[in-house]
Amino acid sequence: MKNEEDFIQMQDVLESTTDILLTQFVLSFILNLLLKGVMSQLWSIFNTLQIILALPLLAVLMPSNILIVEKTVNGIINFKPIDPNVLYNSIITPVFGSSETDEANIEGDESGE
Repeated sequence: MKNEEDFIQMQDVLESTTDILLTQFVLSFILNLLLKGVMSQLWSIFNTLQIILALPLLAVLMPSNILIVEKTVNGIINFKPIDPNVLYNSIITPVFGSSETDEANIEGDESGE
């Protein structure tokens, strides 16, 4: 009697697991088909940016619009979209306070030393 109940319970778990896996596979397949075009465009953008950023290594003459794109992208890649002094003054100083050496460094930067 107990074996039959266990067997029935195992069959129920097996059926529900099979349904879940089938649903997951179908959903994954549909999403793959829908996003295939978007991902190929994204990869082509990455490939183009790699080529543009590698051009200075080849000593190729480049038009000014490419140089502007390269400068902008390099700033983003090197994590320099924000001036470090502004970042320091707006985040680090309010949280940790400033020391005398920090104030001396800031005054030295402002005077041009």
